Amino acid sequence: MDSGLSFEAAFVAALKEIEGSYAILAVYSREPDKMMAARKESPLVVGLGKGANYVGSDILSFLPNTNKYVSIEDGEIVILTANKVKVYDLNGKELHKKAEIADWEWKEGSKGNYDYFMLKEIEEQPYAIKQSLLQDENLIMQMAKEITLAKHLSLSLAALHATQRLLAVRLFQDGG
Repeated sequence: MDSGLSFEAAFVAALKEIEGSYAILAVYSREPDKMMAARKESPLVVGLGKGANYVGSDILSFLPNTNKYVSIEDGEIVILTANKVKVYDLNGKELHKKAEIADWEWKEGSKGNYDYFMLKEIEEQPYAIKQSLLQDENLIMQMAKEITLAKHLSLSLAALHATQRLLAVRLFQDGG
């Protein structure tokens, strides 16, 4: 690094310059066995394996290799090697995060016939919305309230149309 900063210091300095949301991973050619990652308003999880650790936006990306993971929150920085994971806040204070276990199978999270998980998720949105509308009405109202309070919400156009049709059917069935 031309600045004379360590990998860690340069990474933190770069984070302070980035605007907007991100999930970022960095590798330095002089320390190829070490990775650094951070997030702001984008998902980031670290998979904890034996002799290997993983970084992804979702546990599905490493679920075939491990079901043990740590969720990274906004403003947290991860330094990881194959055998060690350390999480810090932006001030350099080490955080001791508890590992979680994903309690579902890879087949439940597989891509099926889709090339990408994102494409599968987009295609499955109408079905997922339909299934959610079959839930308890109080639960649906609670979820609707949470959605209205959310900072960001993204639905595909197909899911939006499906939602409108399903809501219309639900209102019609309920006499609304």
